[in-house]
Amino acid sequence: MIIGAIVLLALLLASPTEALRPNIPPHPVDPCHGQGFTAPAFETFAQKTWKKSRWEREKPKAVTIAAAHHRFTCAAGAGDRKAMKRSWALYRRIFYKHRRGELWRSRVTPYCEGGRCYAIPFYIVDCESGGDYGAQNPTSSARGAYQLLDTTYATYCRSCDWSKRDQDRAAHRLYVDAGAGPWVCG
Repeated sequence: MIIGAIVLLALLLASPTEALRPNIPPHPVDPCHGQGFTAPAFETFAQKTWKKSRWEREKPKAVTIAAAHHRFTCAAGAGDRKAMKRSWALYRRIFYKHRRGELWRSRVTPYCEGGRCYAIPFYIVDCESGGDYGAQNPTSSARGAYQLLDTTYATYCRSCDWSKRDQDRAAHRLYVDAGAGPWVCG
């Protein structure tokens, strides 16, 4: 009963409009400041952020990523938000794929000639398959640009998809271990 009297007294001492006003801040907080980002404008931002020529760095700064997330929340519409997230993921994927390839090339000294680069000397590749990563040898089970046998490939790569990158990796490891000896043209 005493608490009820104190509350009633407090309400009477306060101004009538103050007592009836809901408990909200005087100025609502708008994190977007009335600005909505569209998908085409964001596309330019994503391209600039995930530029392939900056592959040496691992990822954009935390401030840049925070800016992207801010733009996601301040999208002009639901369709824009979805398109923005899609373009961000696409450019990010392209960047990291390019980066993986460049890091491998920087770790392995490639043998280049005529604008084409391989993991072993060019004369061996040219003689074995002509540089065709899809080449199949009709007389043996050797295949790929380096004409590796399935067993050799499995030993040096631990992958079975015969992608260009995996063929390069397996051939380079074999060349480091055994030199040009395993190849007929070596």
